[in-house]
Amino acid sequence: MRTRSHRSLHWQILVYVLLGVFALVYLAPFAIQLANSFKTDADASVNGLSPIPHPATLLAWDQIFGISNVGVTDFPRWLFNSAFVSTVLTVSRVFLDSLAGYALARLDFRGRRIVFGLIVATASCCSSRAF
Repeated sequence: MRTRSHRSLHWQILVYVLLGVFALVYLAPFAIQLANSFKTDADASVNGLSPIPHPATLLAWDQIFGISNVGVTDFPRWLFNSAFVSTVLTVSRVFLDSLAGYALARLDFRGRRIVFGLIVATASCCSSRAF
């Protein structure tokens, strides 16, 4: 009985180590982008993957929020455009997918199982789905 719990403990440790590695892999790009936001343009271009900015500056943040007069951006417009496009695409996707789901669940037509199989195969094997 003791060996089984011992194996279980090793298995849990292995699973958590793998989960930690995958978490680091997925969070690393966000950390790099955050570090790049504190770099100068030249430093971000030359040392894009370095997590330590040299020299550290808040110029990019000043430009985004309109604090400095150098390179003032239209950040509120960019934010609105992104939110608008994301909302329209999400609502239309949910609506169209609901129509397809209803047709596949309630209507009996020739080739229904093939269409359903293609949808499930596409959803399960493709990591990036285009709208």
